[in-house]
Amino acid sequence: MIMKMDMGLSIGGKAAPRNKVPATVMAFETTVNKIDPNGNIHYKFRYTQADLVGDSSVPPAALKELRTQLQNLKGISGTVVVDNRGQTQLGKFDLPQRFDSKAKLTLKQISRSVEQLSAPLPEPAIGLGAKWRVTTNPTIGGIRLTQSATYELIKLQEDRATLRVAIAQQAPPQQPIEATGLPKNASFTLKSLSGSGQGQTDLKLDRLIPLYSSMVVQSNSAMEVANVSAKAPMMMETDTKMELTLKSK
Repeated sequence: MIMKMDMGLSIGGKAAPRNKVPATVMAFETTVNKIDPNGNIHYKFRYTQADLVGDSSVPPAALKELRTQLQNLKGISGTVVVDNRGQTQLGKFDLPQRFDSKAKLTLKQISRSVEQLSAPLPEPAIGLGAKWRVTTNPTIGGIRLTQSATYELIKLQEDRATLRVAIAQQAPPQQPIEATGLPKNASFTLKSLSGSGQGQTDLKLDRLIPLYSSMVVQSNSAMEVANVSAKAPMMMETDTKMELTLKSK
């Protein structure tokens, strides 16, 4: 799985320098170990590779810390249960005690990325041209979202299917943001967040993981930051572009 991020930040109306961030490259193995009578699939996974690749303008110290956090994921395993339509029912990491809150947050973000590249199928039988929508309510970076993914079956050959997907994200305004890594002497309140994305997934119906999946998601958010040492709150605005690519063997 390859994840590329590009983020712009503006604080108090002043744009911060835009850093070039290297791509995150992850590899993991999956092994199915149980299938329930109702079709639920239990499988184990283990990360075999985690690193940063490509040019970067991020400060060396910050880049080193991020690379160390990622490389600590190598060898980490867990268990997942999905139903026979590809919808995740349960996920659990087996984390060593050495993992701090930042590392746990990184794992949660990675697991959500994998779920974003999955494509839950509808319960009724469908054919070429079918469309369906899946709505979820994830919490990402301390922000409660409503995410709607609309799928369309654009190609079908025997046990292989290609889906087109469009994503829309919205978040309720005026919600307080509580997330790992935020300064303790400040409070953050979301003012607005919206996002959209598109991509494509190539499935083989006797395989657990898509053969290939790609997704581009862009979002814009604004939050109010109140600091105990400041006379008045400031506005912080971000625009983010995330590219996800998954290839399986």
